[in-house]
Amino acid sequence: RDAAVTAGLAAAAPGLQAVVDAAYAVECARLTAAGDPAAPLAGRLAAIEASLADLREATRLAQIDAGRARARLTEGIDAVAARLDAHLEARTEDADGLAAFRETLGLTRAEFLARLERREAAPATPAG
Repeated sequence: RDAAVTAGLAAAAPGLQAVVDAAYAVECARLTAAGDPAAPLAGRLAAIEASLADLREATRLAQIDAGRARARLTEGIDAVAARLDAHLEARTEDADGLAAFRETLGLTRAEFLARLERREAAPATPAG
């Protein structure tokens, strides 16, 4: 169990590690003071525990805010990706249309040249 806790703390963010370490230090100090509520250390420990509770709540709220920010960023990235896909599709359609135009132009040019060659190859007919 101790190894699992140590591994979990090693993977935790530095802020969370500090909160856990401080809570552990408070508990050690409480045990050292032998639980005497009249001791000056007890008052300090209570204040530290209250601060730790505030830090835990702030950490929890920060994680919620980070989750919301991550969701907003994901939505933004998805919107940009959709716009890029639409742009790419439009450019592909433009390229396909240009290719079809070039093919038609090439065929028209070939047909025109073939007519010229036939006209030049045909015997001249006398007028009138």
